[in-house]
Amino acid sequence: MTSITLACVPEQVNIPIKICHERGIFAKYGIEVNLHAVPEGTGKMLDMLEQGIADIAITVADATIAGCAKGRPIQLCGSWVNSPLVWAIAGPRKSKANMENESEKSNINDLNRYKISHGLPLRFGISRFGSGSQTMAQYCCMVNRLNTEKLQFEAANDFKGLRAGVEAGAFDAFLWEVFTTKPWFDRDELAYLGEVATPWPAFVFTTSTGEADGGRLKTNTATAIREKLFPALYEGARMFIEEAQQYESNNEIPRSIRRIMDDYHHSEADARLWMSRCSYANESNMAVNEKQLLHSVSILKDVGIVPVGYEGEKLWASAVDGTVNSVITLA
Repeated sequence: MTSITLACVPEQVNIPIKICHERGIFAKYGIEVNLHAVPEGTGKMLDMLEQGIADIAITVADATIAGCAKGRPIQLCGSWVNSPLVWAIAGPRKSKANMENESEKSNINDLNRYKISHGLPLRFGISRFGSGSQTMAQYCCMVNRLNTEKLQFEAANDFKGLRAGVEAGAFDAFLWEVFTTKPWFDRDELAYLGEVATPWPAFVFTTSTGEADGGRLKTNTATAIREKLFPALYEGARMFIEEAQQYESNNEIPRSIRRIMDDYHHSEADARLWMSRCSYANESNMAVNEKQLLHSVSILKDVGIVPVGYEGEKLWASAVDGTVNSVITLA
């Protein structure tokens, strides 16, 4: 039985992985999947890939693209969620002393004007440099035409660190997945400053292609990912989707919706809304939409995250020797 180490964020989007474990789907395909839950997000997972700690990771597309463009020994090898990822912009709760003149900071544009009028830098908290929370902060600035002359970033490790940091005044705002953040908005523990959706697919599969620290993906592992892991995850995702419409006896809430509520503390309305917006890969080979990703590279060039001369096809080619990833299927 082939062993594969998979890293992902512990969020509702990855419930299908748990379903595969619980219902013997991985075993049916002859693989043992060692799951690493990584609350720190994509930046941490890219480090894990390079260090050989994980064979494959489910990462946000923009941070993976940015990492590839910077020459990190990683490459994109599949698509997990094709729908956009919506990020909430969060600020400190408005009852805190560090939100004086709070009426001037009710959304990200007001906050930006406040900072400009007082000659202060706009400071974003991020989980770590090179993470999705950083690339999306930069994209947020572009789409909202915010002042970036004095833009600053402060690394805070994970969602917990970001919440603590913004409350302590270490930075002005941070971005995180909207449904993960929403319970803190509902309890008035964070201030909602807006949201921004990605123009690229939410989550992709990423592997390492580097020589350092044993990071190169072995041929047998690559084959197992393509022929066993991807079909198994596809099956788990189909179950998750189907059970969002199936009602258990004496229960008025479908099984998948109930699980989102129980595991991640969402209301029924939020769980249903999240499910309605999430579109998993529609092929068992987790095929990548080449045209869409090349367009995403173009957008990230406009943002300034990807160098103008970067060739998008390098996303699935090794930074070491240019070899195209044997796992990927281009569509």
